[in-house]
Order: sequence, then structure tokens, then C-alpha cells
Amino acid sequence: MSSTGETITPDERREWLRIEDRLLLSYRVQGDTEETEAASAASNIERSLATFIVKPTADLLAHAELVTAESSLVPWLMKIDWLLNLILTTLANMKPEAVALPELTEVTLSAGGLAFETKQPIEIGDMLSISLVLPPFTPVHAMAAVVAVAPLKTDASSRRVSVEFTAIEPDDRERLIRHILHIQAERLRARRLGG
Repeated sequence: MSSTGETITPDERREWLRIEDRLLLSYRVQGDTEETEAASAASNIERSLATFIVKPTADLLAHAELVTAESSLVPWLMKIDWLLNLILTTLANMKPEAVALPELTEVTLSAGGLAFETKQPIEIGDMLSISLVLPPFTPVHAMAAVVAVAPLKTDASSRRVSVEFTAIEPDDRERLIRHILHIQAERLRARRLGG
């Protein structure tokens, strides 16, 4: 029971679990023009490509117990990463708006929504199409409503945006919950071993 006397279901409790994490995130305000997206894509393409290609491989290698740095698989993965980077860079230079890549972003994540910082003008009530990539490489897609926007004290041009998922596949929500529980378990284990 909650402090108000309401019964809380296990599914509701799971939605309240929150973690701070760094994930690959892309979003688009519904109704944005292609011109706005093209300008944004062109300005960040090199950094986004590098992050998009390198982070999943690094996560995979970090989570794979059987693959070690001496493994013959590592050079091949690095070569594939390099080739993907080359191909995507070429495509992005030809038509920047055609290559929408997620950026590594600090997020507060729960099964019910997320919060992140952005320079893009976003207002309460805006609907966002969101794509997340959970480690090692699990895409999650959702529609979300902006429920809060707060300017940052450290950077006047940035804001912290909080969104609530309005449409997300049940399997994607379960992936989020598993990721959150896994990260919490890792952090608790590290805290126990370290202190």
C-alpha cells in the first residue's frame, strides 16, 4: 500500500524504478520539418556516427565473458565498425537528413518515461518519437508526451526535458525494465564489494 492507502500493483512499482544512465538516444518532435532535422543532423553527424558505431561494440565486448581482448573476434569487429563508419559517413555527406543517428546521452530512465538534456526547442505537450539503444544493442521505440521542461542553470541554451511514454510495445517496456533491474543489480553488487 502507498502512503495514501492505495494498493500498488507490481507493474506500477516496476515503472517507478529509475536509473541514471548513458544511452544512445534519438528523438524527433512530431511535426518538425525536414529542414530542421537536416540542419541538426549535419551539425552532429561525425560525432554521432563515431558514437553510434563504437559504443555498441564496446558494450558488447564489456558484457561478453567469452570474448577477451586477445580474441581473434575483436579485430574483425573493429574492421566492421570502421567499414560501417565509412559507409554511413559517405551516406550522411550525400544526404544528411537521411541518416538519423542516436547520440550518447545522459538520461534518467524508468519504464514509464525518461528525462534528458537538449538544446532543441521543446515545449510541454509536444509529442516525441523516441528511439533508445540499450546495451549491447537493443533498440527500443516509443511515443512520448513532454510533461516538464526546465532550463539548466549551467547552460542557458539547454533544458532538461521529462517525457512520459504514451505508446510503447509491451516487449520494449519489458526490455527497459530488464535493463533497469540489471543496472541496479550491478551497482548494488559493486557497492557491496567496494564498501
